[in-house]
Amino acid sequence: MTQDSIKSGSEQEQQEIDQGDAIIKALPRKNELFAFSQTLLVNHFIKEDRGFMLFLSERVCRDVLNKDIDLDQFSEPFSSKSFFETSTSNAKEYTLSILETIENLRVEAEKKELAKVKEMHNFFQKIGKNDFISAVNWQSCVHLKVQIDLCPLQIGIKLLDVVKLIVERGAEFSQKGEVNRKQRRKNMIWKDKAITLRKQCFEYLCLIQRSVSPDIQFELIIKLRYIHAFIEAIAIGGGSMEEDSDVIESAFDGLWEILYELNEGTDWCPESPELIQEIVFQMEDGGGLEEIELHIFHSSEMMDKVKKVSDDLKMILNEIS
Repeated sequence: MTQDSIKSGSEQEQQEIDQGDAIIKALPRKNELFAFSQTLLVNHFIKEDRGFMLFLSERVCRDVLNKDIDLDQFSEPFSSKSFFETSTSNAKEYTLSILETIENLRVEAEKKELAKVKEMHNFFQKIGKNDFISAVNWQSCVHLKVQIDLCPLQIGIKLLDVVKLIVERGAEFSQKGEVNRKQRRKNMIWKDKAITLRKQCFEYLCLIQRSVSPDIQFELIIKLRYIHAFIEAIAIGGGSMEEDSDVIESAFDGLWEILYELNEGTDWCPESPELIQEIVFQMEDGGGLEEIELHIFHSSEMMDKVKKVSDDLKMILNEIS
């Protein structure tokens, strides 16, 4: 074998590795990457593109799954030598067995994560007002959002339930029962925190809703009934204690987004008249759009800003009906 042919072979292998890296970076979520990696592995074993297969397999082990999964947990070492010393059929069987091991480890990791989420839900459900204010801060809100972005979708659904609980509990605290100026000041500080938190939570709900599949849409709308959370935010944000147009606008935008996308359909979630009917039913159950709009008129400053998104929502409801 000449020096040129060796050089050409290494360049080709590097191109395959670069190609695999580009594919992986283009994929948005870990669970999709795992499924896609399995398909690519099988296809490339058939073609005997071992350089690319090895690279992709290592990336599956290192990056795709939970970081607490260590390669030392496998029964035999996972290395390039193992691949290049075996036949194509044996290498295929070896890699698929590794993928199966990874999947089993992933399932166990998800069980642990679900237990943590349940513990978090119970914590926010039981703590008192002062502890709640301390626990629900900007950092914890951002952390929750990051977890929802990165975790498997099933865990993300449970985390959404935590978000909904935080929003509902935050809404319970108002400025009632003020006894002195010091207490009023504390309540005004809490009001600002609560408004910021609710606005952020609903923005996160919108972000997640826009990028999930039909089965997750079903979980969000039917089981979690998170449409009610938007309606409650409009009512609370328009109440005389808060009068915050940003919260109302975020909630209206959330309702508009989900109705529009379920009516028009997307690449990942086809149009769904059934889910649209359920949303409309939940809106009516909350008093209907007309009653919801009554909360807008507590403040003249709020009217112009929110009326537009309210009109947009009416327009899409008319198109659907």
